Amino acid sequence: MFLAEAATTGVERLAQHTSDGDVTALVTFTDAPATPVGEPGEPAERLALLLTACAAAEQLGVTEGALDLTASYAKEREQFGRPIGTFQAVSQRLADGFIDVLAQRLTLWQAVWRLSEELPAATEVAVAKLWAADAGHRLAHTAVHVHGGVGIDLDGEAHRYFTAAKRFEFHLGGATEQALAIGRALAQPA
Repeated sequence: MFLAEAATTGVERLAQHTSDGDVTALVTFTDAPATPVGEPGEPAERLALLLTACAAAEQLGVTEGALDLTASYAKEREQFGRPIGTFQAVSQRLADGFIDVLAQRLTLWQAVWRLSEELPAATEVAVAKLWAADAGHRLAHTAVHVHGGVGIDLDGEAHRYFTAAKRFEFHLGGATEQALAIGRALAQPA
């Protein structure tokens, strides 16, 4: 991990806006002077684990919100004289979303506890991030599908959950990267 001054030569920052209205930036480093922070592997790895756990926690909030919004909509929206939540396909997707949120919460708290106790937590953080990425993907699509045409309205709540969940799905490494990290940890000689 290196520290570089934002205003130094070789650091270019291009402000951008995401589709859900958030402001972000593309930062490019070209031969920028930087100072190493700590010994290789120590603070950088811990910071990476903490940031990844924070991203998984934020994704948990997004998926909980998307599930709540979608379940409420499924109770109110009627088709063929009954709420769409009573249809098997919709109720199964909501049940899968509920299970995804529970798994996210469990794996996140396990990772956070290990971090707080200063125990090795790389694998647990990777598992939490994997669940956050996968569950975020599934719940984002469930929200849009259950809401139908309203789900893709750029001004609607469902769309904002969709774009936030998709952004966090890949933030600090998507599910595939996390699965590879878990696999490498399991393959390490004891």
